Formats: sequence, C-alpha cells, structure tokens
Amino acid sequence: MKLSEKMAVKYSDIVIGDNKGIIDYIKSEYSKIVQNKRVELIAYGGDQVSRVQDDSLFEKYPFCREPYSVTVCRIEPVNNVHVILEAFSEMLDETLVFVGNLEKSEYGRSLKEKFSMCKNIHLLDPIYEPHIVNWLCSNAHVYIHRHSAGGTHPSLLLRR
Repeated sequence: MKLSEKMAVKYSDIVIGDNKGIIDYIKSEYSKIVQNKRVELIAYGGDQVSRVQDDSLFEKYPFCREPYSVTVCRIEPVNNVHVILEAFSEMLDETLVFVGNLEKSEYGRSLKEKFSMCKNIHLLDPIYEPHIVNWLCSNAHVYIHRHSAGGTHPSLLLRR
C-alpha cells in the first residue's frame, strides 16, 4: 500500500487530498516529490444542516419528543446495522430512530423481523425528503456513525 501511495504521488500531475490532514501528510511524507507539484485540497462536500425546527413533524414521529439516537443508512452488513440494532435491543431505556431500506434485501428483512418488536427501536423506511431527514438528524441527542469501511461520510458534516 505504501509503495502504491508513493507511486501515485510521484506520477500524478496534481496531488489532491480531501482534507487538510491528508494534504499535510502528503507534504510532510513526500516533501521532495511534491516540491515542484501542485498539491490541492478539495474538501469533502455535503450539505451543512443547522437545527431544523418543525413541531408539526412530532405528529408523524411522536417518539422524537424525548431524547433519541438516530442513524440513516443503506442496509448493508458493512454499515454495522446488526451491531447497532443488537446493542439498542439490550438498552431498553435508550430510543433509536433507524432510517433505512430494510425491505430491499434478505439481510434487511431479517433485521426488521428480529428487531421490529423492540419498543425502543423505531425502524423507518427510507425518507427522501431532505427537510425530514435533516429534522431527524439535527434534533437527535446522539448521531450514530455506523460504517466500518470508507472515508468521511457526508452525514458527519452536520452541524448544530
């Protein structure tokens, strides 16, 4: 991996990083190679969300009146869905709002069947209205990041 990294830096026309830490690392680790190259930062984009106030949504999601944790994701094993649901099934005094495409795969359907009876876990179908997703995320007490692979997820770029 290290050799591949070095070759990529050496033979690129422009070196691009997606955050300042990566750029600093490249400049430090490969200072001789990049001294005559452009090294650019293209920050990971995402919608910046401020707290969304919309009391009308409490009618549809009354369980959000009390502190809750939230996660929104595709239902894939790499997203640790089973780990999160298992943990919350044992923490009966904690509320989880889980938004995802549970009906799309056998994995998702089996999780829905197993955890839909947990009173503290609210399994919601995918929500495609940004206003509602932003409301659920920005009003949550805890946001759960669930990926075990990949880089920075845009949902972590939320701000209060």
